[in-house]
Amino acid sequence: VIRRRAWRLGWRHLCQDTGGQAFTTVELPSIDETMETGKIQEWKVNVGDKVEVGQDLCLVDTEIAEFFLDAPSEGIIAKKYAEEGEEIETGSVVTIIAPSDTNISDAIQAYEMEVGLVSAEIVGKGKMEDWSKEEVTAWLNEQDFDEAILEKLAHFTGKNLVRLSKEDAEKYFDLEGIRLYSAIEDTNEETDEDK
Repeated sequence: VIRRRAWRLGWRHLCQDTGGQAFTTVELPSIDETMETGKIQEWKVNVGDKVEVGQDLCLVDTEIAEFFLDAPSEGIIAKKYAEEGEEIETGSVVTIIAPSDTNISDAIQAYEMEVGLVSAEIVGKGKMEDWSKEEVTAWLNEQDFDEAILEKLAHFTGKNLVRLSKEDAEKYFDLEGIRLYSAIEDTNEETDEDK
């Protein structure tokens, strides 16, 4: 078995500006015309990490080669769109980078609305318990919750939200937890009525 040497790759990246909110998308490149997919072998950064230009983001494995994807811009890792061990198609967005002076959740919402992952109007589009993680994130943004709550609830679906008890909300989020629990109750009632 020949161990392929991992090498670094400068890849195509796209800078978007949506409603004054800038973000950089990092896509899986095609390093050969026959390459269709790649697997994320290992992430070198976590969500919330500050990165510099050229810093290793993740190790990618393909049938052709093993290589590192580097950061095309400095900023903060806002969200990952591929997990370790996941095989994705070339051209797929692997992560997005938000400028250091930007609200991460705003960058995520701007990107996901741009590509149609999240609707601009979420409340009333279905029961809260059926919401996806992206819909939960967009709703939290609409409610103006702070960054700490957004990060802690980044993997919550609607079902997770409606199961959050008042005690746990207060325990983990202090005073903001009380507002969170109240907002969940109110919105859950509204979406139930809409159905």
